[in-house]
Amino acid sequence: ADIACKGSGSEWSDLKRIVFSFHDFKSLPCEHGKMSLSSPLRCHGHLWNVRMYPGGEKDKKYVTVYVCRIWEGGDNSSQVKANIFLRIPTTYSRSNHGMWNVDNKTFTCEKPGVGWPTFLPRNEMYHYLNEGTLTLEVGLQVL
Repeated sequence: ADIACKGSGSEWSDLKRIVFSFHDFKSLPCEHGKMSLSSPLRCHGHLWNVRMYPGGEKDKKYVTVYVCRIWEGGDNSSQVKANIFLRIPTTYSRSNHGMWNVDNKTFTCEKPGVGWPTFLPRNEMYHYLNEGTLTLEVGLQVL
């Protein structure tokens, strides 16, 4: 499944994809409320990362995932408006979880991320591992 763009017109940037990998997913802390961070990646001139709670943030049966903008340089008043698309590139044949998206999200210093508190059940995440690594593909458009 390809990532589709909801943004239209010249005001939206081109869709760019960045890939975050969580190596040895099974060894990540699975205690409820314990966060794991991806390495930051630059896209459209901004740094982004994924914050994941393998043991859930609110519901311990589900993995929680947030896509976040990392603020640089101390300008707490700036904001970025973006369309976010998240998917797990997989060949897992029973998958009915293709893609999650949020359109027209404003990222601020106070609210730097957008997330899915019940992204997938933790026991189902193991089906998506490739040699122990969980890969999350993020598509970004900024305004």
